[in-house]
Amino acid sequence: MAEGVLAERVGRQDILLLRGVTNRIGVRWERDQGEGFAPVDLVDWQCLFELLAPDGGVWYSRSCDAHGPDGLAVAYVPPEAFTEVVWSGRRTGSWRITASRSGVVEVLGWGRWALLD
Repeated sequence: MAEGVLAERVGRQDILLLRGVTNRIGVRWERDQGEGFAPVDLVDWQCLFELLAPDGGVWYSRSCDAHGPDGLAVAYVPPEAFTEVVWSGRRTGSWRITASRSGVVEVLGWGRWALLD
């Protein structure tokens, strides 16, 4: 599978996740169309939200619940997501949202996360 990286600047964003509530994480993908930035239509893309361990392993993954013509990719993390005992030792790591289509993977957003009670 071919793998690409978003050519435009991708801003880092740190997030705080709260245990026991719905967490909403989203990014907007825009490209310079020559006359300014415009949203990329994500209708035909598969978007994925992941929480990564400090060593890079995937601790949590879910498809984005919304992604459309406005360039937004949004994941809703349900309240029960971090209730298992294993999450008591998982407090920080990195996150990313990617979009993939036809063997191309684009990083839409990334950053660090912290889990709070």
